[in-house]
Amino acid sequence: MTTTGNTVSMQDTRERLLAAACSRFAAHGFRGVGVRDICADARANVAAVSYHFGNKEGLYLEALRHAFRALHTPIQGLAEGHDACRALEEWIHASVIRNLAPSRPRWPAQLLWRELLDPTEAMDALVREVMAPTMEDFRRLLQTLAPALTDEESMLWSFTIMGQIVLHDFARTPVLALMGRREYTEDDMARIAAHLTSAVVKALGIERTRNEK
Repeated sequence: MTTTGNTVSMQDTRERLLAAACSRFAAHGFRGVGVRDICADARANVAAVSYHFGNKEGLYLEALRHAFRALHTPIQGLAEGHDACRALEEWIHASVIRNLAPSRPRWPAQLLWRELLDPTEAMDALVREVMAPTMEDFRRLLQTLAPALTDEESMLWSFTIMGQIVLHDFARTPVLALMGRREYTEDDMARIAAHLTSAVVKALGIERTRNEK
């Protein structure tokens, strides 16, 4: 086999291990999964975990990163000079779709919820690498929209906005039952996003241009 073939084969093994780990960890948590179970699902040798991820802990951390990326919505617009209010509106709408759309896989949220409810040592790295930068971007966006906000106030508002979206996902079974739905429809998600955007704009006293109203 050529060097290129070996590289492709190793990459394929790594991807199979990560996919199997994401599924297993989402279903059973870090402590409820063994490396051999993951390797059996991935049709890989146990030594492949050490080669690609160092150990079980390294594989779990990579699974968490993968889950966060699947749910994360980057904040677009400010770097290109777009209107900050539009950037907020687009972020909220995109985040609602990414988190609530029936077509998206459930494992990323399940995996992250397990880690949040029963944290492991991986939490420190997850906060430092992905959560903190995301919160900083969102804090800067809010302070652009409402310059009077202190760092603490903008962080609390970031938690409030993100928490409203997360609630509809974490508590989707009772929320959908109360709404008389089996799944979130496109209209439901549009209304949730519009309602949240309107509430934030009004609460922070953000001025919107006529075209944005």
